[in-house]
Amino acid sequence: MFPKAGCDMDSIIYLAFRYVLYHRFKTTILIFCVSLSIFLPLAGKSVLDDVEGEMRARAVDTPFVIGAKGSQFDLALHALYLDIKPPETISYSAFRFVRKAKPGFILPIYRAHVVRENKPVVGTDLSYFDFRGLELAEGKLFSRIGHCVIGSRVAQELDVSVGDQLISKPENDMNLAGATPVKMDIVGILEYTGSSDDDAVFTDIKTTWVIDGLGHGHDDLEHEKDENLFLDKDEHMATANQGVLPYIEITDENVGTIHFHGDPDDFPITAILLHPADDKSATLLEGAIKRQDELLLQMVEPKLVIESLVAKILKVKSLFDLGSLVILIVTILFLVLNTVLSMRLRQREMTTLFKMGCGRFTIFGLFFWEYTIVLLISLIVSLSATFLAANYLKEIVMTAIR
Repeated sequence: MFPKAGCDMDSIIYLAFRYVLYHRFKTTILIFCVSLSIFLPLAGKSVLDDVEGEMRARAVDTPFVIGAKGSQFDLALHALYLDIKPPETISYSAFRFVRKAKPGFILPIYRAHVVRENKPVVGTDLSYFDFRGLELAEGKLFSRIGHCVIGSRVAQELDVSVGDQLISKPENDMNLAGATPVKMDIVGILEYTGSSDDDAVFTDIKTTWVIDGLGHGHDDLEHEKDENLFLDKDEHMATANQGVLPYIEITDENVGTIHFHGDPDDFPITAILLHPADDKSATLLEGAIKRQDELLLQMVEPKLVIESLVAKILKVKSLFDLGSLVILIVTILFLVLNTVLSMRLRQREMTTLFKMGCGRFTIFGLFFWEYTIVLLISLIVSLSATFLAANYLKEIVMTAIR
């Protein structure tokens, strides 16, 4: 009786590995198909779970939002993510009305302008950073009009750092009326959080009012040499032509001259964030707002709005899962077809193995290890692709939602 040749497990694995390596084109197609069938459901679940988690967490951290009557959806997303402008503003008197009721922690939000790459300029106060749990990576928080603190992605994408400057601009280049570009000094950069705060430029709310043209300062023109800055000038009087200035720069020297015209109660804000002291305080405030019809306010609970949005996402997710299942079935059928054809094409190889003393189990083991190698490589490829693409896909989904 001759000993069986080449039938031990190590030999089978070696033969399978050599076959996969030799038939590179066929192996590449198999790896691509299997990787795709794994990547799509894996990446979809990972991204949608992250999106749902982030949306719910940020909504829970923002119990109530107060703003102009209209779309609750737009108001909630504006307050939560800052990159959506609500259809209407409210007056600062609304903030004072809410503050007078003493319902708990409140802070104003005014988002109406952008810098380059359409990064939103958000006017608020320093308590916003504690409210969102934001930490500084470098620098300090803003301490006067004209200072700004930027998110980590703003610093990265615009290639700016502490000590540099950003100039505001109208969000719509076709609507230039009233807006006054302001050069803001970057005094701090926030730690990365993975939220929309990373894409925002934060400044004092009075700075945004200066951008609106509601406030301005007066430069010392006595020693100004540029004649283009004057409409008229003689030895007794000079009339400045501020219209030729490309922007207003607020410095430590001229910040004391900044002043506002009009009643601050009439100045605009876009939302009020509220964290009530208790349920009773929130209920009383909601009743007071409904009684004050002239304020044209609404009080929205972002958690309810987000739950409604998540429900719609889950419907899309179910369709996505169905599509992934179809792709998986097609991939399995493709592998079965490939196996049948491969067995026919490799008939001479199988006959040789039989003559060498290898049984049917050995033939089955050979195919098993070939597909195991393909599956392991596909798993590594799909996991790597999911890891690399998850954040990018998450941003696409969040942008589409907002």
